[in-house]
This record gives sequence, C-alpha cells and structure tokens, in this order.
Amino acid sequence: YEEVCGQTNTININQKLFLVILFRCCIVALVVVVSILWWNNPFIMNVVPFHNTPASSQGSSSETNGTDKSNSTDASTQLSRLTIVSMNIAGSVPSKDPPSNWNQEIAGQAIRSADVLALQEFPAGVTLVEEIFSDYQAIGATHAHADQMVLLVRKGIAAKRFVLDGGDYSPAVVAELSWAERKQTILVGSVHLAPFREGSAERERQVDKILKQAGSLPLIFAGDTNMRVEEDERMEADKGLQDAWKLAGSDPNTKYTWDTVDHTAESTSTKSGSFNRYCGDTTRQYTARYDECTVPTRLPSTKYNHSSSLQTNR
Repeated sequence: YEEVCGQTNTININQKLFLVILFRCCIVALVVVVSILWWNNPFIMNVVPFHNTPASSQGSSSETNGTDKSNSTDASTQLSRLTIVSMNIAGSVPSKDPPSNWNQEIAGQAIRSADVLALQEFPAGVTLVEEIFSDYQAIGATHAHADQMVLLVRKGIAAKRFVLDGGDYSPAVVAELSWAERKQTILVGSVHLAPFREGSAERERQVDKILKQAGSLPLIFAGDTNMRVEEDERMEADKGLQDAWKLAGSDPNTKYTWDTVDHTAESTSTKSGSFNRYCGDTTRQYTARYDECTVPTRLPSTKYNHSSSLQTNR
C-alpha cells in the first residue's frame, strides 16, 4: 500500500491483533452466510461457481489428451498445453474507483481457464481456498510481505507440493507436476517477491534460492515479482529465465500489469479509455509490469501464448 498509494499506515501491535482476530471472525461468518444463501440460490451475489471445463480440455478431448478427461482423474492425465493464471487479489480490497468495464465475469473467465492458479495477497489460507475453488487441489500457502501466496492445481493433474526451505516464510509455493506416460516432471510456483525498487537485491536472492532447490527440474513461476525493467537482463542472461510475455511476442497491448494512468482522453467510438483510481484521490499515475509468468529458456519444444485481459485488474 505504501509503494502504490504513497501513504504509510501506523498501527500498534494490540490494534493489529484485534483487527486480525476481527477480520478472521468476519471471514468465517461471511463464508457461513454465503454458503447458506448459495445453497438455495446459485446466482446469489452474481457469484459463478467455479465448476467448468478447463481451457486445456475444451473441444474434442482427443485433441488434448487422447482420453476423455471429463471422466478421468488418473494421475497420468496428459495435457497438450498448460494454462497458468496468476492474480494478485490485493487482500480482497477492490479498487476505490475502478473503470466501469471491470466486472466479476471477466475475472471468472480467467480463473475458469486455469490448469494452475497462482494467487498472491490472499487474506486466508488453504482451508478457505479449497472451499472456494472445489475443482482444484490446494497445493499449499505461505506468508509473504503482504498476506499469503496460494497455489492451486486442477484436479486430475498429478501434483504434489515441492517443499522449499524456509517453512511458512519461503519465497514461493511450488508444486511438482508429473505426466507418467510422458515421463515428464516440471515445477510450477506462485511467488510474491520482495517489494520496492530498493528490494532488487533481495528479489535476486529469493530467485536464486528457488532455483538452487529446484536443481535440474525445469521451473515455471508466476506471480507478483515486483521486478523492474532493469532486472530483466540479470534474470535472462544470468539465470536463464524469461517472461512468457516476451516469448509470446511482447504484445504492447498486454504489457502492463499495473496501470493507474488516466486513459479517458484516449476514448474512441469503439473503445472506452479507462482510469483505475486504485487509491482514490491519492492514486499515483504510473504503469509497471510487476506480474510475470517466468519460464526457463531451456524448456524444450514449447510454444507460449500470453493474455493480459486483467492486466490492470489485480
């Protein structure tokens, strides 16, 4: 909040403890109420239950797995592609003044397309996320500098947690995905790296730690990396990592994952210029590409497709 909105909130430990307890009680109460209402009306609050066929198995199943994935949860389920969606949900605090074209359905479409869902700044742990996303395996959660990172993998994909040193305060939640028939194993992680421009050295240490423990296994990590443009060269040249957005062609229309610039003057007859006043009147106008899906450049026979339809809707 300090980095984005230019303000610092001061709070003593007793106040903080009280607010944490109050928040958790409210979450439990909210879940109970919504569950009761949802049971009687699946469209209450315009919530769309996340029980949809993943993008990787849409259309003819023979085009993806060669098997009917809808009737199989075999651990050897194969995918012809892996769709990874990353979202920083900002502690479930919405923009104070979002563009009018933002809606719940856009987010729902992105989430329902995912084989792997990486969340950052999630205000609760595994128990709640399993209730919300019942089609997914909750691989785990870990604390970052802002709330928690969570990683989910769609049921039917063989996945287990790849434990990193650091326990609840490791820099990522990582899953080991395997396809027995292909004799293929990869690691996929949800990350939330150190914040602020001056956190560059700490971010590099965090990435080094993850890579060291991954060893020879190919690693893909997605999330709020907080990286600045000048850090790309070190990631690419020194560590053999690259943003999937670049490998997919560097489309300028999907470049920024944070955009609080006033675009209303750019409105045309076919396009409405947006203005995300995330912090209200104190919003600082700037663009950045904090959020990335980072892949090893040595990953063989791989094609990338990148979409950032939510690039300003964290």
